[in-house]
Amino acid sequence: MKRVVYFNARTPDSDWYDLVGFPPEKLKMSDHVKGNGRFCPALKEIFKNIYVIRSPFDLYLRHNFQQNGESWIEVLPKSTLSPDKFNDIFHVSSKEDLNHKDRPMIQMTIPILFLSDSDIQMDIIPPFLEYNEIPGIIAGGSFNIHDWQRPINMMFEWHDTSKDLIIKRGDPILYLKFTNQRRDSSISLEIIEPTDKIKKMVNECTGAKAMTKGLSSTLMKEHGKRRPKRLIKSHIRYVLDRFI
Repeated sequence: MKRVVYFNARTPDSDWYDLVGFPPEKLKMSDHVKGNGRFCPALKEIFKNIYVIRSPFDLYLRHNFQQNGESWIEVLPKSTLSPDKFNDIFHVSSKEDLNHKDRPMIQMTIPILFLSDSDIQMDIIPPFLEYNEIPGIIAGGSFNIHDWQRPINMMFEWHDTSKDLIIKRGDPILYLKFTNQRRDSSISLEIIEPTDKIKKMVNECTGAKAMTKGLSSTLMKEHGKRRPKRLIKSHIRYVLDRFI
């Protein structure tokens, strides 16, 4: 069994998540599959090592195009996210960075990070088992959490801008799937308080991401070679009361 840990970014802008956010939650096959489907090997493989990330806020967002073609997002009164904190949590893509000029994109940062001393890939995927009526799609991504540590993001591409984006607090917004190269390992997921060495590694990754554009996988691999072989000490195991 491979060990994966997660932790709060521990920046002045992220401590709120300890109280408002939700811990990653194992996706249970029994909650979604009944009858003979429970015995299907293909379905069992899909559910293996998947965890759910839930929205920490009630979000009621409205999109507006400005005269220059850029997006302006209005935080509606029903939202539990303070309007003056929107830009601390969300990034709105410029029109030059859009995949389609009429489909705005926004990213919500979830200030938790995942780390493993093993070669583990983390796939960030839309919550495909959840029915919702959001006016667009949630995009996916993937990176190796041995080599690279950064907060996770929910990327939303707004297909129908005539409709508001409504996400309730506690709604699943992302699935995280953890795999090794042979796809044959189960994982244990634990929460820790980051050590100074881990904080240094995170600062390197987030700093490099902020300073460069089009970060290459080569740089990620280089970082993986430079990092200490072991960052997660076997005796450091914290179960934080606030997450129980």
